[in-house]
Amino acid sequence: MRRFTVILIAIITALSFSSCSNRRDNEVITINDGSAAVNTDVFSYYLKTAMTDNKDMTASEYLDIATNECIKYVAVNTKFKQLNMTLTPAQKAEISKETNTLWRQYGEYYSALGITKEIFYKIKTAEEYREAIRFRLFDTGGETPVSEDSIKAVFNSEYCGFRFVCDYLYDTDENGNAVKKSQNEIDEIYNNYLSAASEINNSGANLEEAYARFASDEAYNSLSLDTVLIGRDSGFPDGFFDTVQKAEYNKAVVIITDDYLYLLMREDILSADYDFYTQYRDRCLVKATENPLSDAVAEWAKEYNAVRQINTAEKCYKKVLKTDEKFRKDS
Repeated sequence: MRRFTVILIAIITALSFSSCSNRRDNEVITINDGSAAVNTDVFSYYLKTAMTDNKDMTASEYLDIATNECIKYVAVNTKFKQLNMTLTPAQKAEISKETNTLWRQYGEYYSALGITKEIFYKIKTAEEYREAIRFRLFDTGGETPVSEDSIKAVFNSEYCGFRFVCDYLYDTDENGNAVKKSQNEIDEIYNNYLSAASEINNSGANLEEAYARFASDEAYNSLSLDTVLIGRDSGFPDGFFDTVQKAEYNKAVVIITDDYLYLLMREDILSADYDFYTQYRDRCLVKATENPLSDAVAEWAKEYNAVRQINTAEKCYKKVLKTDEKFRKDS
């Protein structure tokens, strides 16, 4: 169960809340004595997200998470305006693209919850506001910038680069089916790779020479002289990334997986020879600032006195359950 922090919320019962004649029926949360309100559509979106991301919680816990997220939604929108920030045309275009893509996939479901495409667009816009604020606060020249060393540390932790010779451990039979090589064949290739690694590390040979040594054998069929960059979640077999990352720079190592055998050399991806860091710096800044940004948003949210209309919130919860059941039956 994922841990979450519940912001202090003043909860008023439906009976006492109903005495406020100016409250609209579709308002779930009233903020700062009515200066802002969150309606059922936005609340239902965050409620459904809470129920998807957190399993085996009670209805009360889901409602609390959704309420907190709605307060943060208001806080982020307000902070964006307070900082006099605007989105670029490129950012707005990206929001529209994402909205259209997701709406084609999930629009029917969200519509059943009472969420329009316009509201969905506003929610996605708020997410972009949050990202824009992140860079305003924590990037170079920001109010509380993170150090470049911190961003580079994330880059080195999440990515690694290497050049390699690679061998596929399967042959193709007369019917076109992939058939794994015999253990003797695999052992022979493996031992040859070990010899090549030893030549590289001890005799000054390079990867190209090692490949040329095996070029006459049809088994050795893949070479990358350009450095390949992979991320921690690049889809390689378990343990592959960590093994490469632990290797010394410019030292040949041999790695065998279920399907492939690699002779590879890890490269220093922060070297001036590459522009990988420039390409991925923003992604790494995002990861480096997840906790600081979450803490900042939580602090902004504390400034809001929020009141939740219990009956309306519970109706939203029941509607999500009913809609989920309907779409399960129709799928």
